Amino acid sequence: MVLPTITMEMKTIHMKMLIDGEWVVSNDNEKLKKYNPVDGKLLGLFLAVKKVDIDRAVDAADRMF
Repeated sequence: MVLPTITMEMKTIHMKMLIDGEWVVSNDNEKLKKYNPVDGKLLGLFLAVKKVDIDRAVDAADRMF
């Protein structure tokens, strides 16, 4: 069986979270690098969401109900 080759390009995107109807950055704006486990190439950067960010989102959701 031959598996398909997947080619991925890393793109720069603005990383924000939708909390309380607004696009916001994480508390410390820290990024995590994720790598392809097969070839070790960088797949991209992702927000390192912390407990304070989750609490902020949960509080906003609670206010809506």
